[in-house]
Amino acid sequence: MSHGCQQRTFENLILSDRRVTIEDICAHTGLTHGTVMRIIKEDLQLTKGSAPWVPKMLDDSKKEIQMTCSEEMFTRHHSDPHFLENLVTMDETWIPLFNPKTKRQSKQWKHSDSPPPKKFRVGASAEKILYSIFWDQKGVILSYPLPKGMTITRECYRDILKNQLLPAVAEKQPELVGNFTLHQENAPPHKAQIVTEFLVEEGIETL
Repeated sequence: MSHGCQQRTFENLILSDRRVTIEDICAHTGLTHGTVMRIIKEDLQLTKGSAPWVPKMLDDSKKEIQMTCSEEMFTRHHSDPHFLENLVTMDETWIPLFNPKTKRQSKQWKHSDSPPPKKFRVGASAEKILYSIFWDQKGVILSYPLPKGMTITRECYRDILKNQLLPAVAEKQPELVGNFTLHQENAPPHKAQIVTEFLVEEGIETL
């Protein structure tokens, strides 16, 4: 096989599966490990890199919303130097009950001038648990798993705020008691009347 044919064979193998291993290519071509490495790195100029985790795929409209929110918080920070110190952010996420691929298993071949690959924290799983997580600039204040099979309702969210978050704030960040702003998503349960009434009673501002 000519050198040019070897390069094309290697390139086709890698493009068809960017996670193909050196051992796989050696077995397919019958070449030695050193020869395969030389062709990949010197001739094709490929390296193997891991795909970093990103939370989710955002389209342009969602990116614009994220930018607007960031600009608003930046403005608040400049008008109030203690704004970020008193900010508690929350999020809800499903945690699948399976082990994701290791960093080594997720590595892909790429050219040196190619952008790094990405992988998203999504995947099929027979079982998963919904977590409500609250944190401030010092770290996680509350990580609360809902009972298996349960989702967030307005009553559930109000109870989490009342029975889980406020005691956790009193224990871990007592200086924030009665003096923090809750940064939450605009999901329907978060905007429900019973939730809004509870936050007003507790004197908690929301973003």
